[in-house]
Amino acid sequence: MSDFNYMKNLDAIGKKLIDLVGDTIKVGLCTAAYTADVNADEFLSAVGSAMVQAAALTTKSLTGGVFDADDATLAAVPAGSTITQFILYQDTGSPATSRLIRHFDSYSGLPFLTNGLDVVITWPSGSNKIFAFVNA
Repeated sequence: MSDFNYMKNLDAIGKKLIDLVGDTIKVGLCTAAYTADVNADEFLSAVGSAMVQAAALTTKSLTGGVFDADDATLAAVPAGSTITQFILYQDTGSPATSRLIRHFDSYSGLPFLTNGLDVVITWPSGSNKIFAFVNA
């Protein structure tokens, strides 16, 4: 599979149900126990216990259809999990209403085994940054 935007929530972004800059947007590390479905998955509850840990994005921006934020540090990720993918989601405080935004499984370094240390996700610095709604 390759990186993708969850289809059910592209409409939610357009309808302003997700504010990429104003809402709490998190990145979550996931194991292979989660089988992502681009068309069916809508809420964090679809991921379940496959998400090992998450962290909020900071200094978010949306300019010209391109979403960006500071690199994310997930502190002291528990040892022993094989991370095969990560997700972006809008955190509402409840998995049943936290909307999935984007799925990543093609980043350099995936998969990796957690070892109890921090995990840093370095977002691309190219023209599309974290992701783009248009070809930038």
